[in-house]
Amino acid sequence: MATRIRDVKDEDDMNRVVDDFITTGYVVKEQGLNSTMMQKHTWGSALGWIVAIVVALIVAIPTLGVGTVIILVAYPIIAHKTASKVLLRVQGQQGSVAPMVTE
Repeated sequence: MATRIRDVKDEDDMNRVVDDFITTGYVVKEQGLNSTMMQKHTWGSALGWIVAIVVALIVAIPTLGVGTVIILVAYPIIAHKTASKVLLRVQGQQGSVAPMVTE
C-alpha cells in the first residue's frame, strides 16, 4: 500500500496531528526532527476475520486442517503488513537549502 503524505505548518501542529492519528488507531513507526511516519495498528478487520474463518473451515476438510492453520496465520500477518501508512512532515523543512549569495 502506498504511503500518504500530509504536510503540517509547524511542530505544534505536527504534535496535534500525531495525537489525532494515535486516537484513530495509528502508531508511530519513526520520528525525526521534521517528519513522523505512522502506521495503522491493525491485525485485520472483523469482516476479514469472518471471511478467513469461513474459508478456513471450507479448506479444512480436503487439507486435513493444514490449510486452516495456514489461512488463520497468514491473514493477520498480511493485514498488518499492508496496513495504511502516513508520513507527516513540516512544510518548508524537507530538503530546503538556503540560496547562496555571491557578490
